[in-house]
Amino acid sequence: MNDPSLAEIALFRNATQKPVLKFIREQVGDKLVDDLLKASEVSLKELGYTP
Repeated sequence: MNDPSLAEIALFRNATQKPVLKFIREQVGDKLVDDLLKASEVSLKELGYTP
């Protein structure tokens, strides 16, 4: 199986992130979501999935 391209990741993120983040923020709060998003961005960059 091939890794998703940057364009595929962007399409998926744009289609899903807003409603999912809204739901998760309602469940666990803003701080946890913000911390996870920051950690995710670091990991994605290290793996080469973001420029």
